[in-house]
Amino acid sequence: MKLFKFLPLLLCVAIVGTASAQSKTKQLLDASGYAYAALESGSFKVVISADGKSTNMIVKESAIWGRDDIEYMKVINLYTLVMSAPEGYNPPTAMYKKIVELNDSMLHGRLSISGSSVFFSSSQFLQNTDAQSFDTQLVLAHLMTQQYTEAFAPYLEEE
Repeated sequence: MKLFKFLPLLLCVAIVGTASAQSKTKQLLDASGYAYAALESGSFKVVISADGKSTNMIVKESAIWGRDDIEYMKVINLYTLVMSAPEGYNPPTAMYKKIVELNDSMLHGRLSISGSSVFFSSSQFLQNTDAQSFDTQLVLAHLMTQQYTEAFAPYLEEE
């Protein structure tokens, strides 16, 4: 029963810690100058545009092993859709092979497949992130997503 004596204090610390961490992500987004919207989940939807093309991304802060009480365990994750196939689409084996080949040669980020959609995601430690490195991560994700969208277009055309 003694644990419950401290539970309100622990909850208060957890809430304050999360709020301050999310405010750092928000500060980075504000400094980047990109349009974004806060989502109910605590994530942010960000739009990156360059060369007449736009990419919608989800930026989310999380902690490695759930340790959001340790600053250096926090990371900024971003996710973006590369390809969305129609419902019932059965990705060919060659498409899985292409994902593996691209992941093997990638210096930053990774591709994944969920159902019939392909996603690009990347992570960056929050502790050492400044506005410039965050902007670089967003721009790289945008450029890579545009490149991978073109790489996976033929697989949709086959269907």
